[in-house]
Amino acid sequence: MRMIRSVRFITAAVLAAAAVLCMILRQSRASAVHFVPSDAAAPSESVCSTSSDDAETADEPNSNVEPNSNAEPSYAAPQSSGTIAPETADIPEEELSFEESIRAKLRELSAVCPDLIGWLYIEDSEIDYPVVQGSDDQFYLHHAADRTPNRRGAIFLGHSCAADLSDSQSILFGHNMQYSMFGPIRTFRDPAEFERHRCGWLITMTDSYRIDFFSLSIVSAFDTVYDIPAENEEWLEMIRKSSELWADTDFSDEDRYIALSTCAGDYEYARALFVGKLVRMQ
Repeated sequence: MRMIRSVRFITAAVLAAAAVLCMILRQSRASAVHFVPSDAAAPSESVCSTSSDDAETADEPNSNVEPNSNAEPSYAAPQSSGTIAPETADIPEEELSFEESIRAKLRELSAVCPDLIGWLYIEDSEIDYPVVQGSDDQFYLHHAADRTPNRRGAIFLGHSCAADLSDSQSILFGHNMQYSMFGPIRTFRDPAEFERHRCGWLITMTDSYRIDFFSLSIVSAFDTVYDIPAENEEWLEMIRKSSELWADTDFSDEDRYIALSTCAGDYEYARALFVGKLVRMQ
């Protein structure tokens, strides 16, 4: 009898221990962390996306942008082999390779960037990007040049401007990001930096334009300076009146102008305009 009781006790103890062990194993499995192998293949990237940086913008909220679409698109253009002064009459022979290398990049990007217009480059700055044009002035606030969602947006020509830059005035828009897009324009408000960045280039598939910058203005987003095309004399007077910095420049009735517009922190809806003459190179 005693032997039977002992066997029953041992059996019960074994069953209880087994139940506890099963419970521990189930909890262990439920809380297990699954690691991705370090050699796992990374997702394929478009030619217009790379690493991210921390950035701020004073533009419209990006609530409709995918949360992890904040990587800055990769638009690295070949650097020019030398400094091109604003007063240069013709593109130096050694610069032709730079010009053609930009066009080669444009041809490459055109396969994935259907709204591509050209390439904007300001010497000695981070402004070195493709330019697109959408059917409105909202889409490219939240999309990269390849039309993928991106909080940095793209540099884009106003939708009402002539795509061939034949209007008397053209306006390019871009976010005021901390380290990218039109963010560097913040530093151009310093007179020394303004003088250092008075030359830019806008290259299309068919033409090359030098930009001779002469003004940095602070205006409202609702200012009539955005109502273009306008009479050159009246438009220039609006730019002059709102200018923080102005460089003496010769103007003619035939001149064409381009303004780079981005947010400014001076007041609500303030915008910075970096304005220059658009000179078509022969």
